Formats: sequence, structure tokens, C-alpha cells
Amino acid sequence: MLAENKSLGQSLIAGIPSADVAKRGHIEFTHESQWASQNSKLKWNSFNFFTYGIANRTELAVSLVNVGSPGTGNVAAGIGYKTIVPLRKGEDVGTFRERKLSVGQMVYAAVGPEKNTNRDRVGGWIYSHVSTRLWPSRTRLTGGLSYGSSHVFGFRTTNLIGLNGLVEPMQQRVPLSPFTFIGGIEQPITKHVGLLADWISGRHDIAALITGVQFTIAHQVLILAYKRANDRVNDTDALVTEVMIHF
Repeated sequence: MLAENKSLGQSLIAGIPSADVAKRGHIEFTHESQWASQNSKLKWNSFNFFTYGIANRTELAVSLVNVGSPGTGNVAAGIGYKTIVPLRKGEDVGTFRERKLSVGQMVYAAVGPEKNTNRDRVGGWIYSHVSTRLWPSRTRLTGGLSYGSSHVFGFRTTNLIGLNGLVEPMQQRVPLSPFTFIGGIEQPITKHVGLLADWISGRHDIAALITGVQFTIAHQVLILAYKRANDRVNDTDALVTEVMIHF
């Protein structure tokens, strides 16, 4: 994202898929941890991705998500892809540069014991967004839509209603499959430092505003950020650390 070259380098935004892909023949590993306090105890959740560039504008990805402590009961392994389609014509000049369309899809399979009795074994996530870089500020704007299963978006607990209309003492974990808006902004400050913010709409496990600072050193990218959850009842704010290593 921050290098002074034609594409200004690799984008790595915190909460939504970035507007870049791994270079052809290269591997990238990304790990994100979210650290929160819940009932005076430390809560940790993580998301892990390996991506491999199979073409100039397409990457394959494998991931392991929702590995945490205490256990999330929603660990899932996935495989998928992301591809980029340039939208510019001719020379890339003017105010709106690096215009591109990104499309991606992940297929997820549940891993581990069935803590959620109504949990589907297989699900997924599909998303698409457009992005552009404003000139001369080099600000990158990204916006789009996504849809996915509870393997990504999680569960909510609801009361069961009895035949007499009264609330039963039992509760049920209801899987979420929301349709969401995803958006982000990235602002380079120097060659090695930038600011970022992204937002996912809705009231689910990854619905949040994340703001932070990105550091780029050689082939490594580090993000330090803060997550403010949209659903303050069922979710918690968290500190976010994310690292990407390019091979």
C-alpha cells in the first residue's frame, strides 16, 4: 500500500478483504488476533490466511478462522479465491486512479465438536467491492457487498417461545447469514506508515468499525488497531493486531 511505485504496493486492510492479491508465484501469510475483556477475563479470537498468486490478478486462499480462547465453538477451515478486474481505460491518470473490481469467495467447513447443535457443516462467504485511489493524496477508498454463513458471521442466542406464547427457560443458538455492506479507507502517511479504517454493517460477530495504523517494513506488514463492535450487547470491543508476511 505504501511503496512509491506504480501500484503503491500491497494493501492490507484490517476487517474486510483488501483490494490487492498476492503476486503470481508468491505466498502470503496473514494472521489477525482480536483481544478483548469479557466478564473480567481475557478473550482472544484469531483469523489465519495463506494466499498464493496463481495468476497476475488472481490468488487462491486457505484459511482457519475463529480459533480462540475460550473456545468459540465456531472454528472453520476454508478454501477459496479472490480475483481483481481493472476498471480503468488507457493511461491511469486523473483524480481517480487504480480503479478496480474485486470478487472473492470462500467455502468453509466446520471444525471440531458440535457445540452449536444447529450448526451447518458447510457454509461460505462471497463478496465483491470496487476501489479507487484519489490523487494526489493517494487515499484508497473501497466499498462493496458480501453475504455469508454462520461460519464467518457467527450465532446469536434467542429465547424459545412455547405453544402458550410464554418464553421457555431454554435458549437456542441461531446461525446468522447476513447480507452486509463492506467499506474501507486507507491513507498513506510515509513510505512505511499509513492510517486505515474499515466497517462491516449489521449485528453479527464481525460487524464493527476498525481503525488503526499500518507499518510496512521490507516484506512484512503490521497493523495495530481498535475494533468497535456494532452490536454492543452480544459483542465486545477489542484490540486488533494483524501481521502479513510475504514469501
